[in-house]
Amino acid sequence: MRYGVVVVSMLLAMVVMLGTVSAAVKEQCKTCHSDMYGFLQEGKHKTHDCSLCHGDSTKQLQDHMSNPKKTKPSIKPLEEGPKFCGQCHEKYYEQYKDINWKSIAKIEKASPVGRAPAFDLLLHRYGFVFEHAEPRSHVFMLLDHVIVDRGYKGRFRLKDYSLFVPPEGWDGDITPLIVDTKKNNPYSGRADVKGLKPWVAGAGSTICLQCKTTDMVVGWETISKGGNKTGYAKFMRWGNAKTAELIAAGKIKRSLNCVHCHDPHMTKMRVIRDALIEAVKKKGPFPYDKEKNEKAKKLYKIVAFPSVKNNYREIIVWDADAKDPKLNWLTCAQCHVEYECNPVTDVKTDKKVKHEEDPRTNIFPWVNVNEVYDYYLKEVGIYTFKHGITKAKLIKAQHPEVEVWWESKHEKNNVDCIDCHMPEIDGIAFHSPRSPQDIGVDKTCLKCHKEWDVEQANYVIESIQEYSKGKMRDAEFHLSRLVDRIKLAEQIGVDPAKIEEARELHARAHILWEWWTAENSDGFHDPDEAWLTLGEASRLAEKGWKMLDEEIKKKMEELQAKIEKAPAEKVPKAEEVVPKVEKPAPEKPAEVKPPAEEKKGICGPTAIIALAMLPLAGYLALKRRR
Repeated sequence: MRYGVVVVSMLLAMVVMLGTVSAAVKEQCKTCHSDMYGFLQEGKHKTHDCSLCHGDSTKQLQDHMSNPKKTKPSIKPLEEGPKFCGQCHEKYYEQYKDINWKSIAKIEKASPVGRAPAFDLLLHRYGFVFEHAEPRSHVFMLLDHVIVDRGYKGRFRLKDYSLFVPPEGWDGDITPLIVDTKKNNPYSGRADVKGLKPWVAGAGSTICLQCKTTDMVVGWETISKGGNKTGYAKFMRWGNAKTAELIAAGKIKRSLNCVHCHDPHMTKMRVIRDALIEAVKKKGPFPYDKEKNEKAKKLYKIVAFPSVKNNYREIIVWDADAKDPKLNWLTCAQCHVEYECNPVTDVKTDKKVKHEEDPRTNIFPWVNVNEVYDYYLKEVGIYTFKHGITKAKLIKAQHPEVEVWWESKHEKNNVDCIDCHMPEIDGIAFHSPRSPQDIGVDKTCLKCHKEWDVEQANYVIESIQEYSKGKMRDAEFHLSRLVDRIKLAEQIGVDPAKIEEARELHARAHILWEWWTAENSDGFHDPDEAWLTLGEASRLAEKGWKMLDEEIKKKMEELQAKIEKAPAEKVPKAEEVVPKVEKPAPEKPAEVKPPAEEKKGICGPTAIIALAMLPLAGYLALKRRR
C-alpha cells in the first residue's frame, strides 16, 4: 500500500515538472506561433509540450529557434503517419488499420458485376474508362489511387500481386509495396508484351491527393488566399507528371491521416479541404435547409493560420459533440462529394483550363443532382470532357454521397454518415468506415429500426439497391441507343441543329444517370431521388433517340427521292452492271502437272450455271434502279 502511494506521488511530481518544462518551451514557441499557442490552450492537448509532435530532437527545435528559416522541425504526425497518434490513441489506430475483406480490390466499375456495365461506352474515351475500380478501406486510399491504370499512365505497380494483402504490421506506407516502372520496369524483355503500349491514361493531379493523403496538408494554400499566389505554399495545383514525381520521390506515401479530420492543437473536428471551405462559406453546411443552416453557423468557425506565413491556410473547426444539427459528417464531405479537380474545358472557348491558372480546376458545386448540370455549364462555364462518339459536353460525376444524403429521410431525422458508417465499437466510433452491412446491421440499422431482425434489415437494404440498379440499367439502355443514333445521324447528314439538340439531351441525361453510378450506395441514401432522376435520365435520352429516329427516317426518304429523280442518263447501263462475257479464245492444251500442283477452280456444270445467271443479274440490277 505504502509502495503504491510512493509511486503515485512520484508520477504526480513528474507530471508537475513536465508541465513546467512544457510551459517554458511553449512560451518560446509562442513568440512566433501565437496563433498555434492560442489553439493549443483551447484543447485537451494543452498539457503537452510542443516537442511531443514537433522536431526529431531537442537540438532540432533549438536550432529552429535560433534560425527559423534555416531549420524546419519535423511534424511527427505527418512524418510518421497514423502510427504516431496511435501511440496514445491505440484503439483508434488499430481500427484505422482494420481491413474490410468484403471489399475486393480491382472490381472494375464497367464489369458485369460492377456498378455501371455500360460505363466504357457512355464515358468513351475519358481517362476513367482505362480503369475505374470500386473503393476499398481508407487505409488503401492512396495505394489504390497510385496503382490504378488511369492514374499515372501505369507508372506505378504493385511489386507483387500478393501485396493486395499487405504484410503484417503494415502502417500504410505505400513505398515498400510499389515499383516505379520508369526506373525499374519488371516487364522489360517480356516477349508477350514487348513493343506494346499499356492500356493506361494520366488522370491524377495534386488536387486528387488532397483527399487521398494527408501528407501535403500543411503545404497547400487555400483558394481564398489566392490559390498558390502568396508563395508560401509547398504544393501547387500540378498535373499528372509533377504529381507522379512527388510519389516516386516518396514525398507522398500514406493515405488519410488522423489530422485530416482531427485538429491536433484545438482537438476539435475539422475540415482542411479548401474547396469545401469555400463551398461552406458561400452556402453553409445545409444549403437546402435554412433552419439547420442557421443553427450550424453558431457551431462552427473558420480559422486562418499560420500567422508567420500571412495566414495562408484556413480550416473549419467545431466541437465533436455538436448534436443539433450534427456536423461531424463535414469531415466525410471533404471527399465524398461531387467536385472537379481536373484540367476542365471552358464552354465558350472549348479550350482546356490548366490547373495552376484557373480555380475552376478545384471546385465543389455543393448542389444536388437537379442543379449540378446548370451549375457547371451555365454558372461556372466548364465541362469535363467531350464524349468521343457524340461530341456532347459531359460532366464526369465523382461520388456525391453527401449531396444525396441531403433532404433524405435519414438526414431529416438527424442521422448522419457517422451513425451508419462509424458506429460505436469498443467504446469509440469505429475508425474504419464501411458499409453498415459489412459492419453488421445489428450494430447500425437495428439501433433505430427495432422492429426488424438482421435478416429483415439486409432484405430491405438489398431490395432498395436492386430497384435502383434496375433504373440505372434502363437509363444506360436509352443513353447507349442515343449514342448510336447521334453517330448515325452525323454519318448520313441529318440537320446539325437537330444533332446539337440531341447532344444537349445526351449531356443532361448523362449526369442524371452517372450521378448514381458514382454515388456509392446504389441509390440507398435516397431511393426516392434516385427513382425520380434516373427516370428523368431515361426520358431525356429516349426523347433524344426517338427524335433522331424521325430525322434519320426523313433523311433516308430524302436520299431515296433524289435517287429516283436522277436523270435517266445517269442510270448505269446493263453492261456497266453486268460485265460483257466474251467467248474465250482457244487455248493450248494445258501442261499436265502432278496432282499436288494442280489448282482448283470453277469448271464443268458449275461454270455453265454461273454464266447463265449473269444476264439475270443484269436484269435485276436494272429493275432495281428503275
